[in-house]
Amino acid sequence: MDIFEFQFNPKLKKDIIYDSFCYDPENDDEKKLGNLYIIAEIRDNSINNSQLLNNLASIIKQEYYFNSLDLPEKKLKKALEKANKFLINEAGEKGDIDLLKKLNLLVFSLSSSQFENGQEWQINLAKKGKIKLLFSREKEIVDIGQNLEIQKGGSLPKFEKITSGRLLKDDKIMALTEQVLDFFEAHNLIEKISSFSKKKEIKKIFKEQKKSLSKISGIFLLIILKPSPVKIFKRNAFQKLFNLNLLTKLRKPSFGKINSILIFFKSIIAFLIVFPEKIQALPQKILEGLNKLKIKMKSVIFSASWRRKSIIIFLLILILLIGYLIFKSEREKEIQTANQSLQGIKAKIEQAENFLIFKEEEKANLLLQNAWKDTLPLTEKSFILKDQAQDLKESIEKQLYPLNKIEDIREPLLSNDFEEKDFGSEEIIYRSKVYSLNPAAGEIIKEGKIWGKSEKLIGAKSMAIDGSIWIINKENKIDRYYTGKWQETLELNIFPDIEKPEKIYVSPALSYIYLLEPEKKRAIIIDKAGNIIKQFQSEKFDNLKDFIVSENGKTIWLLNGLKVYEVKF
Repeated sequence: MDIFEFQFNPKLKKDIIYDSFCYDPENDDEKKLGNLYIIAEIRDNSINNSQLLNNLASIIKQEYYFNSLDLPEKKLKKALEKANKFLINEAGEKGDIDLLKKLNLLVFSLSSSQFENGQEWQINLAKKGKIKLLFSREKEIVDIGQNLEIQKGGSLPKFEKITSGRLLKDDKIMALTEQVLDFFEAHNLIEKISSFSKKKEIKKIFKEQKKSLSKISGIFLLIILKPSPVKIFKRNAFQKLFNLNLLTKLRKPSFGKINSILIFFKSIIAFLIVFPEKIQALPQKILEGLNKLKIKMKSVIFSASWRRKSIIIFLLILILLIGYLIFKSEREKEIQTANQSLQGIKAKIEQAENFLIFKEEEKANLLLQNAWKDTLPLTEKSFILKDQAQDLKESIEKQLYPLNKIEDIREPLLSNDFEEKDFGSEEIIYRSKVYSLNPAAGEIIKEGKIWGKSEKLIGAKSMAIDGSIWIINKENKIDRYYTGKWQETLELNIFPDIEKPEKIYVSPALSYIYLLEPEKKRAIIIDKAGNIIKQFQSEKFDNLKDFIVSENGKTIWLLNGLKVYEVKF
C-alpha cells in the first residue's frame, strides 16, 4: 500500500484540534487483522483535549489488536464499545457533556488476502461526525460512510455501527476532515487526485494551491492499494545439511495409484536394508570422538536374522505411520475443501457489499441470498468447520434482514376490534359482482358462471381482485389474470423464500399485495411488480389462519388461533 498523509496548518485555528494515527500489525497474529487507521477532530475546543485524542486512539488500538483470533469486523466493534465507555467517562469527569457532539471520529481497518487472481482487501469502517471517507475505483467516487448514523444510547450518542466492503488493486481511499473536504470539493481536487498514483503529482497540485491552502486547517489521508511482495520460503542451514528426499516422501506420499504405493514401500525397504551398513560405516573420527568421551563402543554385527526381524518391526511401524499419514492427508484435504467452500461464500458476501457501496441493493440482496443458501449444508453436524459456517450464516442474515424489510415483533399488539367470525369469507365482491375460486376444477366463478378456466388454476390456494385477478397457484407462486386470461407470474426476490403462502389480498385503492405465510409465521407486503415493501414476523404468529387489511392499507389484523393481532406500518 502507498500511504500519503497531509496535515494543513494544525495551529491555524485554536478552537480545533485534530490528529491522525496509523497502526501497522506488529506480529503474525496481528497481521490477520491488518492495518488500523484513526482520524479524530474536536471542534469548539474550550478544554485542552489534545491528550484525550491520544488516549482514545491508544484504547481503540489496544482493544483492536488484543486477542487477534476474532474477525476484523468483530474486533472493531469491540474497540468502539471500549471507546464509547472511555468518552462517556471523560465527558463526566471534565463536566463537558457536549464532548461527543464536538467529536468527529473516523476509524477503519484494512486487511488483505491473497487469492489466485491477486490480492484483495477488506475494509471495516465506523465513523461519527463530518469526517468523510471516499472510495475511488477508475472514475467512480463513492462516500462509503454516508449510511453510518449515530446510535442513541442514554443521554449521550454512541458510535458503533460498522460497514464493510471489498477493495481491489489500485483502488484509492481518501479520508478528509470537514474544512479540507469543503476546499477540495470547491476546487475539484477530489476528481483530480483520484486519477493520480504518485506523491509528487499530489504535491504539485498542493503547491499550485499553496496560498488558498494556507487558510484551511485539517487532514487529508490518501491510501492507494498495491499488492505486497510475496515472501518465498528458503531452506535454512539445517535443512541444507541433510538430504530431505526420503523425508519428503514420508510427508507427502502419493496414494492415488497402487504403483506409487509399491514404489514407496520399495524405497523404505531399501533404506532399512542398507541402514545397518550405514551405521557401521560411520567415519572413524566420530568413533574416536566417542572414545574420548569414554563411551565404550562395541562392534555391532548385523546378522541376516537380525535384519529380517528389524525389517518386520520397521514394517509394522511403517504401517502405523502410513495409516496416520493417510488419515492426516484426508483430514487436511477435508479442511482444505471446507475452507474453499467458505472462501467462495465470503467472495459472494464481499461482492454483495461492493454492490451496496454503489447502491445496487437488488443485486446485493440476490447475492447474499445465494451465499446464505450455500451456508445451509455447511452448518450440519458432519461439516468439519461447522462453527465458522454458522457464524458466516448469521452475519449474512444480519445484512439480509434490513434489505428485505423484516420486522421481528416480540410482543405483537392484541386487538379486540374483531372476532374469528369476521374472517374467512371464501367469496369476493368486486364492483357488485361475486367471484369465487373452484380449485378442484381450475375455474374462476363470476356470478355463478365460469369466468375463467385453466389447468394452472387447478389446486390454487387463494384469490384476490383489483381489476386483475391474483392467484396463489399450487406451486405457491403468484399469477395475474386479466379478462379471464393468464398475464404473468411474479418473480420474487425475497428473503426468506416464499414457499407456502396461504392467502393473498389486493385492492383497487392500494398499490400493494398482501400475503400470509403461516409456516414462516409472517405477513408479507410487496408492490405489484414483486418488490418487497415490508415483512412482519413473530414467534407469537404460531397459528395464523387469516388476515384483514384496513382501507388505507397501513394496518393489518391477523387471526392467530382465537386471537387477533394488529400490526401497522
